[in-house]
Amino acid sequence: MIQKILSNGKVPVKIWTSDIESEASSQLELLAQLPFIFKHVAAMPDVHWGMGATIGSVVATKGAIIPAAVGVDIGCGMMAQRTSLTANDLPDSLHALRSAIEARVPHGRTNNGGPGDRGAWGDVPSAVAGAVSEQLTSLAAIVAKYPKIAQAAQRAPLHAGTLGTGNHFIEVCLDEENRVWIMLHSGSRGIGNRIGSYFIELAKGEMRRWFVNLPDADLAYFPQGSQYFDDYCATQLAPSPDAEALRRESLHPPTWYPRKVPPAAIRAMLHPRAAQLLDIDVSAADRAALRAFATTTNLRLAMLPAKYRLIPSARHDPDD
Repeated sequence: MIQKILSNGKVPVKIWTSDIESEASSQLELLAQLPFIFKHVAAMPDVHWGMGATIGSVVATKGAIIPAAVGVDIGCGMMAQRTSLTANDLPDSLHALRSAIEARVPHGRTNNGGPGDRGAWGDVPSAVAGAVSEQLTSLAAIVAKYPKIAQAAQRAPLHAGTLGTGNHFIEVCLDEENRVWIMLHSGSRGIGNRIGSYFIELAKGEMRRWFVNLPDADLAYFPQGSQYFDDYCATQLAPSPDAEALRRESLHPPTWYPRKVPPAAIRAMLHPRAAQLLDIDVSAADRAALRAFATTTNLRLAMLPAKYRLIPSARHDPDD
């Protein structure tokens, strides 16, 4: 439930908590001053000040994109998977299970991410390599245009299917019916951070080049149709494990162009919760338009089942 509304910007800021620090409120009001914010800014109960953009904010834009608001956790995501087990199937101690998970999934970071890093694969399993091959092809096309992200891109295959550092976790948990679930919060790893940081700086450079004075330099943006807009949008899919939710054909660089995706397609791919928070109507007509667009452009862009409609870098599988 909305607890507070800030009305000092060009659009309102709707806040889902009564407990918000003044620094975060100020940051949100600056964001709401931008002319391309769509309808309103939403702030979740965990909202707090962040470097570049307010943590816990949900922002829709129209005609421009703010790299700092997207952030540097590109590819970071969460997933919950229900298993066939119940609580009765679990041993009294989960120590052995935890040890097995830790042995199977690379996690953490050593050697400054260099050779021998415990958080990366030594030899990438064939199943992992096959799962991300198309995405790595897309990433290579981006690196060809932006070689400064090449070093991080070289490590990307070794990080696919690994956990990351910091607050990322694998958790065995129970639901109300004592069914066993596996919950995953995986990290963006080096490539997501490098792409995010690089394009944030490019956006700041564009603001300087065009003499755009912003109340906060971190609000630098790419207008739609500008030099970097399409390339930046493409980076949001190429390194992300969530991109598996889309047909592989639609990710291939020669056939996928963000500038051609109509507003109806974007609305139809929104996670239902994001659409609700941002007051964006997702109608049957939108979905029909997406089907027609996919057919006429021969992109074979799949209509996404509900469990795969994405909030960028997040996914939830409620049933299977």
